[in-house]
Amino acid sequence: MSATTPATNDPLATLDRAVEARLEPSLGELGRLVAQPSIAAQSLGMDACAELVATMLRARGFEVDFPRVAGFPVLVAERAGARNDRTLLIYNHYDVQPPEPLELWTSPPFTATRDGDRLVGRGVSDDKGHFALAGFGPGVKLELEIRDPRYERKEDWVIDTADPRQRENVRVQQHLQHRRNG
Repeated sequence: MSATTPATNDPLATLDRAVEARLEPSLGELGRLVAQPSIAAQSLGMDACAELVATMLRARGFEVDFPRVAGFPVLVAERAGARNDRTLLIYNHYDVQPPEPLELWTSPPFTATRDGDRLVGRGVSDDKGHFALAGFGPGVKLELEIRDPRYERKEDWVIDTADPRQRENVRVQQHLQHRRNG
């Protein structure tokens, strides 16, 4: 076997192949998120983006709930694990800042555009990219059929807005407390 050919039982080579296989689909998912404007400050696209995020979570095996709260939708997603006595709680927001001033953009703000080895677009880094990345790891784990009881757990995902007008109410905290109390 040559030095450039990885051994078939090399776990890092297997991981590299799994990551490489999921990279383009994950970037495509991020591109769909970026293409959906969700500007809380302008009440633009919030419901449509919440629905898109819910669709993506359901495709990952989550049950998605939209609890009744004031303001823009909050998503609460849950996926059972082999162990339900441990919960991984992930928090994200799906809204972005307005893209203005538009003349500073070198590409359309709601189009994920490759610029060398970077991806540019409104929300790529804050926070739609984080959502796509957080879903990437479990996808690779499931694809590789990694079964390690140390890491088995139930997953809860809370996705809200970062709109400061909504931050003043404690809707996410209230909802989590309600879930904890049954």
